Amino acid sequence: TFLRCYAKYLAGERAREEQTLEGEGEPKNEELEGIEREIKACDRPDAFLLYLQGLVLLDKERKSEAKEALLLSVRSYPCNWAAWQALQEVQDADGCPAEGSLPDHWMSNFFAAAVCLENGDENERGLEEYTRLQHLFPKSEYVLAQAATAHYNLRQFDEAQDLFESLHRRSPHRIESMDTYSNILYV
Repeated sequence: TFLRCYAKYLAGERAREEQTLEGEGEPKNEELEGIEREIKACDRPDAFLLYLQGLVLLDKERKSEAKEALLLSVRSYPCNWAAWQALQEVQDADGCPAEGSLPDHWMSNFFAAAVCLENGDENERGLEEYTRLQHLFPKSEYVLAQAATAHYNLRQFDEAQDLFESLHRRSPHRIESMDTYSNILYV
């Protein structure tokens, strides 16, 4: 059910993008209503259907319902980063979900750290989260890059440069986050 509905969702998004390029009025995903009906018809939707339901509700601008569906999704299957990213979109308009509503899982720490880096005034807290995560995932290039980005956002250029140099030694062909490293070298 998820694969069929998600394929419909993606096809609707593509059609919407084409309408946008052609300048046809108010483009929208025509598949949303059918997908929402099909998900509601499921007795017990799994974490992936709940994630898709959250996307549909976000597109329909029903943010509180989307937040509820996405929270159910991440509680059911915490390792779906796409659901966390969608939840991050909801928190921008609605405030971050209360800590007690998030699952007791290390992905909650990744989410909290990502939210802190998105909010420009919470970089220190984001850096603390990524420092904790570096102890749990010492070989993670993603965590190292995010910690370096947090230092960059805090204008701690020397610390950021050291972390990016370490990252570059580990993975010399890495492209992600290198624009930030380039800015540091320029500064």
